[in-house]
Amino acid sequence: MGGSMATFRLEQVLDHRKHLEEAAQTDLSRAQRRLQEETAHLQTLEARRLQLSERLRGEPDAARSVSVSSLYHDYLHRLQGDMARQADRIRIQAGVVEEKRRRLVDVVKQRKVIETLKQQHRERQRRKLERHFQQFADDAGIAAYNRSRH
Repeated sequence: MGGSMATFRLEQVLDHRKHLEEAAQTDLSRAQRRLQEETAHLQTLEARRLQLSERLRGEPDAARSVSVSSLYHDYLHRLQGDMARQADRIRIQAGVVEEKRRRLVDVVKQRKVIETLKQQHRERQRRKLERHFQQFADDAGIAAYNRSRH
């Protein structure tokens, strides 16, 4: 049996699909890492806001000048705006992560289709080889029988 008979013709396609899968996994990991970073940043902003709120509650209004109180409230307002924008970034990044996850699932499915075809090809080759050896054994048995009769 020649080597070309056992060659899986879609091997290059399978290699390409594996490469696409690795790239999709890398993309998903990057997107997830960025989502974690964005979430951590929001948590930092929230911690700042809580810290400032506690400080404001701990000091009586009379102990602060009007200008200092105004600065605190302006800063709190800015922090709340930053937190809202950060929450938007997180929602967008979560969407990116989901898109990357769906892409990875699609690429994995495509690779598995080719791997299934490859397995079917191997099985056909194995059965063909078994038939070949069985035919050889049958022919040898018939020849031996014929020789013994003459």
